[in-house]
Amino acid sequence: MPPVPDPAVPPVGDTAAEEASFLRNLRLWAGDFSGFFQARLELAGLEGREALGHYIKVALMVALAVFGLVFGYVFLMVGVVMALCYFTHWPLVWPVLIVAVLHFLGAVVFLLQTRNLLRTPQFQQTLAEFRKDREWKA
Repeated sequence: MPPVPDPAVPPVGDTAAEEASFLRNLRLWAGDFSGFFQARLELAGLEGREALGHYIKVALMVALAVFGLVFGYVFLMVGVVMALCYFTHWPLVWPVLIVAVLHFLGAVVFLLQTRNLLRTPQFQQTLAEFRKDREWKA
């Protein structure tokens, strides 16, 4: 008794059937591929929301720490100026002005240093590679 042909499997040599089978397989593969990426994107979305909550907490803690440091520094400077005035019997205005001028000079020095840092070009090797790629392509 000869084997019964499977209707799902096209006969060999039938180009229309082979093409239909190829297109069917391509559609199945594309569906699986899109399902794969959809699952990965859903996972990334879940983890992204969790990470967002985590980084919001981190940013809040950093903001609170900076707030504490700034006010701690201000009160430290007020205490130093008050102690200086108390022990030297100077009027309050002169130590306050001296501390203010020193802070402004320090800020100017840091701003000049920052300007110099910003003038330093970055990503030189990457830009050189991009230039070589453009030259090679042209």
